[in-house]
Formats: sequence, C-alpha cells, structure tokens
Amino acid sequence: MDKKYYSKKDWWLRIVIWACIIALMISLLDAIMNRHITAILLFTILEGFFIWTWFGTYYVLKEDHLFIRSGPIKEKFYYNNINKIKQAKSVLSSTALSVDRIEIIYKGSLGAYISPKDREEFINKLKEKCPKLNISNIRI
Repeated sequence: MDKKYYSKKDWWLRIVIWACIIALMISLLDAIMNRHITAILLFTILEGFFIWTWFGTYYVLKEDHLFIRSGPIKEKFYYNNINKIKQAKSVLSSTALSVDRIEIIYKGSLGAYISPKDREEFINKLKEKCPKLNISNIRI
C-alpha cells in the first residue's frame, strides 16, 4: 500500500487559514439568517475550499508517479521525468502549507513545491523511485 505524506504546516499559515475559516463561518451564519442565497453559496464554497485544502494536502509515492493533492487540486509527476529536487523557501501559491519547501524540477522546468512533514523519509523513498535524481542543497 502507498504511504501518504501529509504537508508540514507553518504556525503563521495555521492562524491565517483558520481565521479565514472562522470569518467565513460567521459570514455564512449571517447570510443564512438573512436568507442571502448567493452569499450562502459563495461562503459555503469558500469554506469548503479552505477546509479541504487544510486537511487534504498530501503527497503519495505511487508505483510509477508522485501523486500530489491539495484540496481540489491534483497533480501527477512520473518518476522518469523528475530531474531534480532542491530546497526552496517560497511564499508562492503551491501545494505546500509551509515555506520550508522542496522544489521539484520536472522535465527541466518547475513542477511543484511540496512540504512533506516527514521530509527525510519522503526524500529517501523518492530516491528509491528515481535513482537518477539530482538532489541539490536539501537539508533534512
């Protein structure tokens, strides 16, 4: 069975996301009480997106590819096309819930940023799947 590696989560991002979830919940309750159908739909969708992303960001090393999930976003990176991984500190939007990230170079260009909680185990398992993997300045 494939192991699921959940994203590391930064404390400051925890505060930002949960503040958004709570603010949306309050807004949703107000919209329900005032019967604003459009606002109810919008706040429900946004609330679902934030919760799904928070609890549903993970990475799975499958038989022939790395599967990345971040809420509704799904990506597949085949091992034979992963050229390199390197340490990255970035706040760009990505499938990582931490700025302590690994940048995946796929087919010679940026593939994704990820932040597995169990970084050392993840990298070791990825190396087993990608024997030609170039690893640059990664601290474990």
